[in-house]
Amino acid sequence: MRALRLSSHRHEPVTVDHCPDCRLVWFDRLESVQLDALGWVRLLRKMEEGAGRPLAQAQVGRPACPSCRQPLKPVQNRTRFGLFAVLECPVQHGHLHSHSGLLAERGLVRPLDAPERLALAQQKQPLHCFNCNGPAEPMDKDCRWCGSALVVVDLPRLAHSLQVREEAQGPLPAGRGRHVPWPCRGCGAPLDPGREASCSRCGQLVVAQDLPDLRPLLEAAEARLAPAAAARAERQRQAERRYRNESDGRGERAAPAGLLARTLMLHGWLPLLLLAVLALALAAASVGGVVGRGVPPLEALRLQPVGADAAAAWHWVAEHRRLAPTDTQAQRQLGRAALDLHLRHAAGVAIPANLTVGQLLDDRYGRVFPPSDDEFADRQGAALARSLRLEPASESDPLPPAPDLDASRFSPAGPGLWVERERRSQGLWAPELLNAGQSALKLGPLQLRMVQGRGLWLGWRCQPAAPADGGVAAGQRVVLLCRSQGAPAGMESLWAWAVEHLRQGQPVPLEWADESLRAPGRIEALIDSLVAQAARPAKAPVVKRPSLRERWQLLAPRQQQLLGLAALLAGFVAYSAMARRFGVRRSFIAWMLMAAPLSVVFGGGQGPASVLFVGMTLSVAALVAWAYTWGFRLYRDWFFQRFERRA
Repeated sequence: MRALRLSSHRHEPVTVDHCPDCRLVWFDRLESVQLDALGWVRLLRKMEEGAGRPLAQAQVGRPACPSCRQPLKPVQNRTRFGLFAVLECPVQHGHLHSHSGLLAERGLVRPLDAPERLALAQQKQPLHCFNCNGPAEPMDKDCRWCGSALVVVDLPRLAHSLQVREEAQGPLPAGRGRHVPWPCRGCGAPLDPGREASCSRCGQLVVAQDLPDLRPLLEAAEARLAPAAAARAERQRQAERRYRNESDGRGERAAPAGLLARTLMLHGWLPLLLLAVLALALAAASVGGVVGRGVPPLEALRLQPVGADAAAAWHWVAEHRRLAPTDTQAQRQLGRAALDLHLRHAAGVAIPANLTVGQLLDDRYGRVFPPSDDEFADRQGAALARSLRLEPASESDPLPPAPDLDASRFSPAGPGLWVERERRSQGLWAPELLNAGQSALKLGPLQLRMVQGRGLWLGWRCQPAAPADGGVAAGQRVVLLCRSQGAPAGMESLWAWAVEHLRQGQPVPLEWADESLRAPGRIEALIDSLVAQAARPAKAPVVKRPSLRERWQLLAPRQQQLLGLAALLAGFVAYSAMARRFGVRRSFIAWMLMAAPLSVVFGGGQGPASVLFVGMTLSVAALVAWAYTWGFRLYRDWFFQRFERRA
């Protein structure tokens, strides 16, 4: 195959593969519809030049696609002239045509009729195959050598298709085109093959059996189409040159300024350099001292995440007390917020994973902080009911020792239950409880109820049998000593129900209430004990470094405004430099590529709304790039074109 660069309707030539020895033409996908009139004429000229060669004997059994090397498959292409066989690539890379098949598909050949065969025999003109140029008999319908149908060129149709317009390959003019003459094969007189069937002088039949007969028509058409095509190509090159100069920011006007002015203005770059210096000064004024000394400790503490484990909040409470020992109001707010999270976590309430210390200090945790000490007591009771699990007991277990209790006055009444022998006015219960929750619990004087239902309950006043200053950690057990004042004989049904459930190991519904938290100062004492416990080094969580967006939020509004203005000025300087060097289009693409990761940084972290914020940030970046383009064009007209270096 030989590559032919042919003119097309596009702005660049189309490469078509042609094998003159095999009479084959390969079109890539859509190449056949891209050729213009001059391209088709030159392709016919190449086909005509190779028509005199003998057809190659070594034919490929199954020709393959030159792109993917897969065997071509035969298909039937339908045109307005009928169905025509062609070889096609299985993955649509292109088509393979023979010379006769290519012209037949476009209606430029026709079969010989009987009068034409007789006239050719009388004129003693030999009959040839259009495809392989092999000799044929007057009565043959198909070629004996290649099997192709015996056809001739449809000269009227070809002549009309080669009519040359005054504005070739441009808009169709109002006037008609000019016919291209064809010399008679008998006497050489010029005639119109589109209108005359025989020569008016010698009577020679107007028939073209092969491509060499078309040489006069093709040469004349090419001579008339080439100048118009060259003029169009020159106009296209000039338009592209003007567009490239416009895109690159280089005008065609000469700079009016003199050599001294161009030197002082640094050939138009001095205003951009001054803008860069101004942007640097604004940036230094907006972040003065912050970058050098880093983020202040208290501001960095506000950015620390609390996380799903509420126990980690106590470490940050201790750290805040160390950094701000005199800010009692913030300490109280943070301590109560941490206690609220602690009790919610122990009660099984979900905690937001993105909660930070700053949100606790600013009371922005959903406005759910308890307004009074009573709600803290209720939360403590809910946490105890969920976390403490009653362990089985035996009737042989001894009574836990207590400093104000005489064990000889009580006798066993059930698993872990004792009753006063003589007066029978006081009952004791020593339950063993397992902390099955995920948080440590502080136990003090508690109110406990064994709820039977329908408003019936047995009340107890409890406290740990042994001192538990550190509380009950998750997974640990604790024994309580509970007392019930009142004659058991007066509440025999409730007492019997409790004993029966404990003996059978059945679950007993329990309700807890920490009445001690309602006392003044008790909540602050509980917070101090939890803070002291969390201040150990083993409990300290990992310190998180602030991100770029968090550092931006740490700046004051005025600092943010100055830094934003500095960024806009610096961006314009960089955009103008890129547009001057690479053109506006490439600069716009580079700007959007740089803006994409920054949009993810500043627009992300908002949950499901992150997609919306990232899109909005990209839209703002596109608007800024459009404004930069407009500003660069003004700058180019005012400075670069006036003070640029002369060639």
